[in-house]
Amino acid sequence: MNNPSEKSTSQLKHDERLLRRNQTLIDVVYGLVLFQLFLLLPKPSKEMIDNNDFSSLIDENGALLLTVIIGIIWVIIYWGQSNLQFGYLKYTSKTLSSLSIVQLFFLMLFLYFIKLDNETGGDVLALFSQSMCLAVAGFIGVFFWRTASRKKMLFDELTDSEKFIIGDKFLPEPLAALITAPLAFVSVTWYTIGWLTVIPLGWYFRRRSSNKLKGKSDE
Repeated sequence: MNNPSEKSTSQLKHDERLLRRNQTLIDVVYGLVLFQLFLLLPKPSKEMIDNNDFSSLIDENGALLLTVIIGIIWVIIYWGQSNLQFGYLKYTSKTLSSLSIVQLFFLMLFLYFIKLDNETGGDVLALFSQSMCLAVAGFIGVFFWRTASRKKMLFDELTDSEKFIIGDKFLPEPLAALITAPLAFVSVTWYTIGWLTVIPLGWYFRRRSSNKLKGKSDE
């Protein structure tokens, strides 16, 4: 029943409407998560403003500032990836809708652990949980894309190579988040540096995609 030709007209209309509802829900939740993250950014005291001393703000809240900025970057990336995925969907299903909701749950859980981190002053478990939430959310996105591709729910114009290349775009961020998880038990410094692994990971997957295209053109 996953092939469009096997679906009734009413079922197709239902799945297309469900797709639009999911897109709206996802945009609203991502927007709220970003808004809450911005509210967590440290604010300068009146004394800092009067003395034009914003360096103290960074000295006193450097760890929180970095954590929130990383969170904002990852949420924006995942939001963009979600829009990319839904942009290629012809329709959705209960399975994909459930995956989207679970992904949103882990993003909200990530927000909870950032707030917990703020209240506990860099608790190791809070940092570890932040990484795991972002990793799980990202891998759900990868599974979402592969499920949609396997069930032929993507636009027919997409070639197998294009599906592969787009799928590779979803891997660097959750892998980087997974790498940072054990670093939370080492130190906050190493944990923060660990997020930079997204750069070589991104380079690797772009190169892999490029080689995939090159190999296809040589055939």
